[in-house]
Amino acid sequence: MSNEEGAPAENSVVDDEKMTPIHEKDWDPEVEKRLVRKLDVLLLPFTSLMLLLAFIDRVNLANATVLQPNTPDSFNNSLGLVGNQFNWATAIFAAGMFVLDVPSNFMVKKFSARVWLARIMVTWGIVVVAEAFVTNFSGIMAARFFLGVAEAGLLPGVVFYFSFWYLPEERAGRLAIFYSMQPFGGGWSGLLAIAIDHLNGIAGLKSWQWLFILEGIPAIILGVVAYFALLEFPHSPSTYLTEEERRIAIMRMPPAAPKSTDKDFDWAAFRRDATNPLTYFFFFAYFFAAMPAASGTTFIPTVIRGLGFTSSVQINLLSIPFNWFAFLGAIINGLHSDFTRERYWHIVFPLSIATFSSLITGIGSLRPDSIPTVVRFLFATFTAAEAWSFPVIWAYRANSVAGSTSSALGSAVVLLGNALAYFVGPFLFPSWDAPNYTPGLWTWFGSNCMALIMITAVSFEIRRQKLEVEKPLGLLWRTAPSAPPSKV
Repeated sequence: MSNEEGAPAENSVVDDEKMTPIHEKDWDPEVEKRLVRKLDVLLLPFTSLMLLLAFIDRVNLANATVLQPNTPDSFNNSLGLVGNQFNWATAIFAAGMFVLDVPSNFMVKKFSARVWLARIMVTWGIVVVAEAFVTNFSGIMAARFFLGVAEAGLLPGVVFYFSFWYLPEERAGRLAIFYSMQPFGGGWSGLLAIAIDHLNGIAGLKSWQWLFILEGIPAIILGVVAYFALLEFPHSPSTYLTEEERRIAIMRMPPAAPKSTDKDFDWAAFRRDATNPLTYFFFFAYFFAAMPAASGTTFIPTVIRGLGFTSSVQINLLSIPFNWFAFLGAIINGLHSDFTRERYWHIVFPLSIATFSSLITGIGSLRPDSIPTVVRFLFATFTAAEAWSFPVIWAYRANSVAGSTSSALGSAVVLLGNALAYFVGPFLFPSWDAPNYTPGLWTWFGSNCMALIMITAVSFEIRRQKLEVEKPLGLLWRTAPSAPPSKV
C-alpha cells in the first residue's frame, strides 16, 4: 500500500484487544476531549439536519398521495397516475443514487466535504421544488431520477467524512445519531403533510405542490449555510479549531486513517478492493438488511391499513411507533457498540429481532384471524429493529479499510446496497396484494434471513483475511475485537 493511501507506519503497534494503535501521546488528553466535544457540536447537528431534510424530501412523494384523497386535486389524479406508476416514480429515485453514489464519494475528497455536501443539498432542494410543477407521469419520473442523482453521495459522503475526524471506536454511536434522523423524520413527516393539506388552493397551487415547495426550500438554505459553516479536513486551516486542536486532530488518528494529503484516487487500492470478496459481502449484507426498511419507509402506512385501520390521521399516528422504535434503538445500539468496541453482535442482535418479528407478521398475513390485530401491529413495529444495525454496518466497514481511496470506495459500495434496496422496495407491496400483502411481508422475512447470513460471511471473511496477512502487518490495524481488518 502506498504512503499516499495511508499505509500504516512500520513502527506502529496495536493492542490486539483495542481498535486503536498504541502510541505515545504528546498532547494533553483534556485538550483531546475538548476537541472531540467541539467536533460533536460542529459536525453532528449539521450533518444530522442534512439527513433529516434529505429523508423528508425522499419520502414526500408517499406523503403527497394522502393529500386531498379521492378528489381532482389529489396527487395521483393531478398527474393521471394509474396502475403501478406510483411505484415506478418511487423506485426511479434509487436508480439515480445508484449511478452516482460511488463517484460522488470521491468528490468529497477532491473538493472537500464543505463544498461537496453543500452542492448536494442545494441541487436536491432545487429538484424538490421543481417537482411541484410536474404535470404527468414522465415529468415526475424525470424529477425523481434527478433527485436521486442530486442526493447521491450524501450518506456515504458523511460516513467517509467522519472517518477523517473520528477514531474507529468513536464512529458507530455518532453515525447512529446521524442515521436516527431518518426514522425521526419518518415519525412526523406524515403529520407535517396533513398540516400542509390545508394550503390546498392558495395561490392557485394544490396541497401536494405546496408540500414539495415548502420541503425543498430548507434544503437550499441549509446547503448555502453548509458551504460557509462546515469543517473541511484536519489538515485544512480552520477558524473553529485552535492550532493545538488541529495538531491533535491530525496526530490522534490511526496510521491507516484517510487523510486529505492522500492522493485523490489510487488505482492500485481500487483494483484491490474491487476484487476483494469482503466488498461484495458488505454490499449484499446491507442490501438485504435495508430492503425491508426501504419498502417500510414508503409502505408502512399501507401495511397498517392492511391491519384494518382506515383513517388517514389514524394511519399516520400509528406509523409513529414504527419510526420511533427505529430512532431510539439505533442510537442506543450504536452508542453501546462504541462503548464495548464490538460490531458483529450489534448487527446480528437487531437483525434477529427483525427476522423473528417479520416471521410473525408474515404468518399473520396468511391467517389474519389467528393473531390479534394489536399483536400483529406490535410485531410489524418490531420489524424496524433492522434499522438499529445500519450505522454499525457503516462503522464496521469504515473501520476495516485503510486510506482515502479504500475508505471512499468502501463506504460508497456498502451504501450502493441501500440504493438498490430503495429501487426494489417499492415493488414489494403492489395494490393487487391488498389487504394482507402476504408476498411483501414474507419477502421481509427472507431478506432479513439473508442479511444475517451475509453479515456472518463478512465476519468469517475478515478473520480469514487476517490470517493471510503476515504477522507484522496483521498487528498494524485493528477495527474491533470481533472484526479484524480487510486485506491490507
